Amino acid sequence: MDWAALAAAPGPLILHATSSHLPDAARTLIEYGLTDSTPCVITANGTTCHQRSVESTLAGLLDKSVLDKPAANDPAGPLAGPLVVTIGKDRRKPRESLNWWESRATVRLDRAGAEDEGPGTRDE
Repeated sequence: MDWAALAAAPGPLILHATSSHLPDAARTLIEYGLTDSTPCVITANGTTCHQRSVESTLAGLLDKSVLDKPAANDPAGPLAGPLVVTIGKDRRKPRESLNWWESRATVRLDRAGAEDEGPGTRDE
């Protein structure tokens, strides 16, 4: 992989990784010129009703325990499984646009095919 080209890219980087790979990726990007204060958004369970995104920096990704322990008031637990990591600032799209699925109204079907209101549904 051409880490120098990735670190010099003008736009944000999008990585697909597991939490165990993030410290090495962050360390390498810092070695190739990104600052440790470069913002990151880590998304787990993307495009599902269980999607969650966490803001950090490249320095935060160096500490594996940051992703392994849940936030004080976060009942969902640690970020696990395949993660999508957005690294860098994209001035055209604020952070809120990256968590669009988390606030989406959802409806699930139960096993009998009847609608069941999922998390985030609106009372109408």
